[in-house]
Amino acid sequence: MKPIAPLLLLLLCLCHCTKQHEKNTAGLTAFRSYTEKGSRTLRLADSIDRSKEFPPPPSPFPADLEERIGEIVKPAQERLQAVFSKDETGMYKAYLRDIERFKELKSPEESGKALEHIKATYYTFIKAAWKKAAINEKEYQLKIINALPENLKKNIVFDPEFLGFKISGGARKPDQDPPPPPPPAPEPLKCVDGKATIFEVPYTERIVGASATTMLEQGRALFVTSLSFPPGGIAWARNLAGTDVTIPGTFADDKRLIRIKKQFEWRTAATAISGGWVSVAETGYQSHWWNWDFSIKVVAPVIWFSEFKATWDLGYEELVEKRYLLNIRYGFATYTSARTLPIAVANGWSLLTIRKWELCEEEPQ
Repeated sequence: MKPIAPLLLLLLCLCHCTKQHEKNTAGLTAFRSYTEKGSRTLRLADSIDRSKEFPPPPSPFPADLEERIGEIVKPAQERLQAVFSKDETGMYKAYLRDIERFKELKSPEESGKALEHIKATYYTFIKAAWKKAAINEKEYQLKIINALPENLKKNIVFDPEFLGFKISGGARKPDQDPPPPPPPAPEPLKCVDGKATIFEVPYTERIVGASATTMLEQGRALFVTSLSFPPGGIAWARNLAGTDVTIPGTFADDKRLIRIKKQFEWRTAATAISGGWVSVAETGYQSHWWNWDFSIKVVAPVIWFSEFKATWDLGYEELVEKRYLLNIRYGFATYTSARTLPIAVANGWSLLTIRKWELCEEEPQ
């Protein structure tokens, strides 16, 4: 199944996270340089097609979720547009122009400054229009919750104002404690560094007003960006890192096990900005192939914006038999996507930096 088709945005689930990490300024410098050049650089093994090696994880969301939300909030959108149609100050038109300028921005810093400008310039105006439209937020919140499957209803968090919300879904819990360490194991027979034979599997898709990029930087950091802008569009960007471990080859084909240890930092931001229509941004990461460890959908369904930011230190450990080569070769993935209709902007970026990726043989217990 393709990661994006019209009316579909892929997502989500969560892994344990520990403390925040210092900012990866070197990584963001490379990110800025890459987006400004607008071309793929530092690519490894481009000549090999690995796109079918790792199956994409399923989405926990209904394919028509955005359409459901759009139908629910349509009366609120119409009430607010009736207020804006009588605006004689020019503030609403200026707000829309500033939203459209997001498509020209080249870095997370520029996007952050533009969002701060919108907050400082238009909040009072939007708040007054919202009050004049007399929108019953509690009523709409309940309708949105009821439109979700039962397993997602508990995962929605509404913003304080303007019906913006964030929703996650998956097998892992956001505040779950790290699993206990494994019991003492015999001395490893052979260890390899997954980064030594790293390869990437990039994927992007863009429809109408959208852009998306991927990058593998110096064999240790995965970048993705997405942007959707007027007159509306869909963007999807995913990058995946695998390791070219073979059995037999790298390891002997025998009854010994492989212990996989991963440590990595994930930094991300996703922002949905509405000019009066639905805007959606998403971001997430994986450390195993069968589902997303964490992903989140950020929605601004009527006006204003909603955003998500994170800087997390993460880890994953797995003990597998050598016959499970897919588990052994799979490393990490990160994605971001954006969708807007029609005067709105959504953007996201994600940077996954690999700290440790160790694969070690050990005898069965």
